[in-house]
This record gives sequence, structure tokens and C-alpha cells, in this order.
Amino acid sequence: MGLSIHQIGKRYGNVVACADVSLDVQDGEFISLLGPSGCGKTTILRAIAGFVTLDAGRIFVNDLDITHLPPNKRNVGLVFQNYALWPHLTVFENLAFGLKIRGTRPPAIREIILGTLTLLGLRDLETRYPRELSGGQQQRVALARCLVLKPAILLLDEPLSNLDRKLRNQMRIELKKLQRRVGVTTLYVTHDQEEALSMSDRIVVLDHGHVVQVGSPEHIYESPQNPFVADFIGNVNMLDGQAVQRDGKSYFRVGDLEIEIPPGNVAAKSRLFFRPERVAILRGRSPEGFNLIPGQVLFRVYLGAAFRYEIDAGGIVITADSTNTGSPIQVGEKVFLEIKPEDCFLL
Repeated sequence: MGLSIHQIGKRYGNVVACADVSLDVQDGEFISLLGPSGCGKTTILRAIAGFVTLDAGRIFVNDLDITHLPPNKRNVGLVFQNYALWPHLTVFENLAFGLKIRGTRPPAIREIILGTLTLLGLRDLETRYPRELSGGQQQRVALARCLVLKPAILLLDEPLSNLDRKLRNQMRIELKKLQRRVGVTTLYVTHDQEEALSMSDRIVVLDHGHVVQVGSPEHIYESPQNPFVADFIGNVNMLDGQAVQRDGKSYFRVGDLEIEIPPGNVAAKSRLFFRPERVAILRGRSPEGFNLIPGQVLFRVYLGAAFRYEIDAGGIVITADSTNTGSPIQVGEKVFLEIKPEDCFLL
């Protein structure tokens, strides 16, 4: 087991930073801690690194209890949000600093650093200072500074948040590929849902210091366990109403609408969820369709690859996404919405 967190807790006065958090991370796994600001994800990361003293619980790295060890004895690497590079040292000197503290011999230092710089595509930048690097290059240098020390656990605290959107998207892919090549067990803190979905083997969703769901990106997105996860991960339509059963089928009734849903025990359910991209917009009514709902387009947003529409369906506003192909639907146009039962879920 790469990392085991057992019922850790931390309070700051009356504020609960994290409570009864447990998590097992396999060797080489990429885990994202995802949640809104103040949910406890950075507290957990800093507790693993040794910069936060816990009120309760224990932390193990490769079966070694590190709960009370100082940061320099934990074999854990932390990349800060602001990179924290020494401004007066070159790239090479930044990477050499930790190795010198460990007593590594100079020939080995150079071999380790040049190998790491080559791995991260920084081989030609070893003599530059941080101020002479782009944001993406600084991010990779901060990562390299951790990797030269060969940590058992790599901790990343929103390392891409200072980059522009295009570079951030590029660095996600590079970082994920690098993690796969190196094989280091990684915990990644982010509040960006797209980042977590695209990079993680598993996602840990946190809310007010508590773990509310753990699972693969697909599981978290397709099968949220509560309204918070459904609403926080991606975009979603949420309708309040009443679930009923009739003629062996299940339906959800909201206002004058009745939407067929997957069969099952629906007695205690009162909120329906479905994703905008699962809503088909039809300009002509199809006799083969499911849950055909008449509506009128209220609003349209251009997203590049898709359009997002807000549609009035009998006094209920439904959001639907449609790929940017063919002629876009106009505001005021009357349409039909098709929502397949299997794309609906109740919480």
C-alpha cells in the first residue's frame, strides 16, 4: 500500500478542517482531492507532508507510520501552488539543493538532475533563473525538484492554477503522462472538476471536511451518491417533484410533466437529476422517442464545440447541450426534448 490515511481529523477552533477522513492509495495511483474552497483538501495534503499537526488519526506511507515524523523524514514531495523556487538559484541549483542536504555526492547529483531535466523536457534550461522561465517551465522545475529526491508520495497543491487555460490543459496531459512514466504515487489537490476528471485514477470528493464519495471519474460523474456530488461535478439539471409507479413502470412527476425513469423503489425519492449533454433537442416530434417534452428556447450560449440552451418546458427550465453541427437552434424556436429513462437518476 502506497499511502494509508486512518480517520484523521483537524480543527481550528470551532472550524472543522477535516473529520474522520480515511483513504487507501495503491502504489502508482493518481488520486485527486476535489472540492470547493474550505472543504479540507489542502489541510489533508499538508498533514501528509507534515506541515499540519493532526488532532486525531494516523498516516502510513508504505506501512511506515509517519504521523509524528518531521517533514524531512517522511520521504514525501510537495509541489506548492506558487512553486516556491529559489529566485537567486539557477534551475540546476534549485534541483541540487535538496540532494546536497541529503549528502549526495556531486557526480551523482549531476547525473540525477540531468536525467530528470531530460525527462521533463528542461535539459536546455539548467542555467536559467526562475524569472527567465515561463509559467509552465517553472511548474515543471518545481515538479523536477521533488522528483530528484525520489519521494514515495508526490503531493501537488493546485500546481496548474496559475497557468492560462490553454497551457493548463496542455500541462494536464504532460503531467499525467509523466506520472505514468515515473510511477510515483500521487495526490493532487484541485477545485477544478475537469482537471480531476481528466487526470485521476480515482477522485475523492470532499465537502466541509468530510469525504462524501470516492470512485473513478466515470463512477463519480455517472453515479453521484448525493445531490452535492451531482451538482458539483459537471453540469446537471435538478428537478424537485414526486416519483410514482404505474403499470409496472416508474415516473417522476414535476408540475404537469411526467418523465419515465429507471424502474425501482422510488418511494423516498423527490429529486431528479440528468445531464445537459444527455438531453436531445428535436425540431420534429419522433414517434420513437422517450420522454418527449415540448418546449421553447429561452437562451443560447456558444461554447465552441457545442451550444448550451435553456428551454422552457411548461414553466420548468431545462438546460440542454447540443454539438455545434448543422444549423443552430434559434432563441424563441419551439422544440421537443428527449430524455432517455436510463439517463435519469434519483437522489
